[in-house]
Amino acid sequence: MTTRKRTHIYETPEQKLDTLFQLVRIESVTESEGEIAIAHELERMIRDLPYYCDNPEHLVLHEVGNYRKVVAALAKSPRATRKTAVVIAHFDVVAADEFGVYAPYAFQPQVWTEMIYKEEVPLPDYVREDISSGDWVFGRGVMDMKCGIVLNLSLLEQACNGDFDGNVLFLGVPDEERHSDGMIGAGPLLLEWKEKFNLDYSICIDTEPAFAEHEEDGALIYSGTIGKLLVGSYAIGRETHVGSPFEGLSGVRMIAELTRTLELNPDLVEWVGPDHTPPIACLQNRDLKMHYSVQTPYKAGAYYNLFFLQRSPAEVLTQVKAQAENSMFELSSWYQGRIESAGLALTNWADETRVMTLAELEDYVREAAPELIDRGLEMISISHGTDLRETTMSFVDHLASAVPELHPLVVLFFAPPFYPAISSAEDVLVQRVMDRVTKQARDSHDVHLLRRNYFPGLCDLSYVGLGSAAKDAKDLEANMPLLGSGYDLPLDVLRQLEIPVLNIGPYGRDPHKWTERLELNYSFGVTPNLLTSALHEVFEQGRE
Repeated sequence: MTTRKRTHIYETPEQKLDTLFQLVRIESVTESEGEIAIAHELERMIRDLPYYCDNPEHLVLHEVGNYRKVVAALAKSPRATRKTAVVIAHFDVVAADEFGVYAPYAFQPQVWTEMIYKEEVPLPDYVREDISSGDWVFGRGVMDMKCGIVLNLSLLEQACNGDFDGNVLFLGVPDEERHSDGMIGAGPLLLEWKEKFNLDYSICIDTEPAFAEHEEDGALIYSGTIGKLLVGSYAIGRETHVGSPFEGLSGVRMIAELTRTLELNPDLVEWVGPDHTPPIACLQNRDLKMHYSVQTPYKAGAYYNLFFLQRSPAEVLTQVKAQAENSMFELSSWYQGRIESAGLALTNWADETRVMTLAELEDYVREAAPELIDRGLEMISISHGTDLRETTMSFVDHLASAVPELHPLVVLFFAPPFYPAISSAEDVLVQRVMDRVTKQARDSHDVHLLRRNYFPGLCDLSYVGLGSAAKDAKDLEANMPLLGSGYDLPLDVLRQLEIPVLNIGPYGRDPHKWTERLELNYSFGVTPNLLTSALHEVFEQGRE
């Protein structure tokens, strides 16, 4: 066996902190030049490891669109084995607008942290209390999630040194803060390398930071990640002049009633044991008038963020449709009351409102005028560069507007992005790794780790399998018109991957806020040891 030249670039907490500062200074905001630049910098840093002088084919920049690249680096074990741990982290960050006048310091973590500790910045009381104990560093991306990149670089270096009895595949990905195009685009590469280098993916470990659920919570580890559906609603009422409002039905009022019913609705919260989703919340709500006029806005639309754990897209749509039908019943009662208050004897148009899924509407249109479907799909194909939600709403509007006999009408559908919910809570290897890590945290560091089945913030672990969506992906496809036509989510690739998952990350607070900060004692004193221990357990127990 050839002796490998060892390096110690990312070994000590001080070295890790210096590397973190180096990466944070690159303003890698999603969809910016910095997001492109940091991939090249990471590739350069990794190529400096002697292993890649001997194995240059094990390091690539993988294009995922708009000049953005995934950094993929494989370090094979000196021992012949197929066992491979994939370690992932994203290197894009959200913009620093909320820093206000302090924005120039957002990507200068040393300067910014010094200003804070010198009390040159007025902080909220809870932040001031935090920094009175512990060792914290502040700045955009220190927590979410360039620390994760540093931790994974350390694992990769150990693998290059030959310290593991298995292979390590490092993925640094862009675009997690937007659509996860980076991780989605990495899927085909994972399948390609699996065959090319004879790998078996035993586990995929993300190093997203732990999200404290309560103030007293410490660090957490997760054996899965929450899923997300973006539920769209489109309402078309009946047009009328503003001087004769009872002769029509406002699409704005229809959507308002639907939003009132759905917003924070506890009936749409999903519970799986102790884990549960945040409630549904509206992300966009507006009329669809293109310009001012005295015609009432009879078209409107909204988008709702709905998290899920084990529900399938079909189950979600059934639940939301039932709520929508209830909301239209409530709207009818309200409308009738307004008619009677006005002393009129008029048709209650709200009483005739239908609620349909997009798949149901397409079936109807296909019978009546199939060319409309083709025209709508053509419209999607030429809308490149337009916001995916706008294009989806336009497609639904195109179909619904063509069938006035169905009006008033509410249409429910899905729009990008879609995040599958993934859970490895029943996976034997994942449970063994969690057992070892929690024991080591307790015995070696006097740290009590909390174990959860689902990471509560969206993350790239969603794209190493299909999870519950595999049950009836056809319902997702039937109600998301851009899937495969502008929104490229390779469902077949995800079906083939199905890698067990785990999240072990650093500890910090206030991601996406101007007070974003990372606690150093845990993040660089405890987490690296837990990750190293996790990989040893994977390679001792993982399948060959």
